[in-house]
Amino acid sequence: MKLPVAVIVLAMSLSAAPQMGIVTGNVTGTYIKIGEDIKKIAEPSHISLQVFESAGSIQNVFDVRRKRGIQLGIVQSDVLDYIRDISDDNELKTIAAKLAAVYPLYKEEVHVLGDLSLKTLQDLHGKRVAIGPQRSGTYLTAKTIFFQTGVTPSKEVFLGGKEALDALRKGEIDAMFYVAGAPATLFSESTTADDKFQLIGVDDKALDSYLTAVIPAGTYKWQESDVKTVAVKAVSIRDGIRPSV
Repeated sequence: MKLPVAVIVLAMSLSAAPQMGIVTGNVTGTYIKIGEDIKKIAEPSHISLQVFESAGSIQNVFDVRRKRGIQLGIVQSDVLDYIRDISDDNELKTIAAKLAAVYPLYKEEVHVLGDLSLKTLQDLHGKRVAIGPQRSGTYLTAKTIFFQTGVTPSKEVFLGGKEALDALRKGEIDAMFYVAGAPATLFSESTTADDKFQLIGVDDKALDSYLTAVIPAGTYKWQESDVKTVAVKAVSIRDGIRPSV
C-alpha cells in the first residue's frame, strides 16, 4: 500500500487544506488504522487530519457529503453497486452521485466461512447466513453478491465479526460473510481445526464487477487448499461538489 502517494493525491485534491477530516470505520477495524497512518504521513506537510470512526461505508457516504469538518472517507469499492442496484434510499442515491473517488488504497478479500457440508456460494441458498451489521461494509458486499448471483438464504442474520463466529460455532447460523484483507485476524486468532469450519468458494461469473482473488492454502492453519473468491478495493472518496474548506 503506497500511503505516501495516497496522501499527496488526497492533499492535492483538496487544495492542501490545512484542516481536514477523514471518516473511517470501527475502532478495531483496518480503516481507522489506515486513517491514522495517513494522518501521520500528512503531518510533515502541515496538514492537520482528524480521524473519525464510523459504523461503515454507508455512514461514510452520508458523512462526507453532509458532516461539517469531514472532507474524506474510506469505503468499499462495491458501495456504489449496492446503492445503485439494491438500496431503496433515494436520498442516498442522490448523495452517492455527487461523490468522487480519490485514490484506491488496498484490496480486501471476501471470506465466507461455513461448516464442512458447504462447498460453493450456491450452497448458501436456503441457509442461515450472517452478513454483518446492517449498512456495514460486509453487509453491503453480501447483499450485492446475493443480488448479482441470485442466491437466496432462508435467513439473513445481522451479526459480524466475533458475534457471527460465535453463532456459527453454536449452530445458530450455517455460514458467515467477513470482508477483510487476508489473513484476517479474526480467523487467524479465533478459529482452529477443531471448529471444523472451511472457507467457501465465491467463484461466480455473475460477479464481474469484483476483482478475482485467491486465498492461498495455509493462509489459516486449518485451510488445506486454495480458495477462489472475490475482492473489493478500499477507496478514499470526497465530495465532488461541496467546497473542501
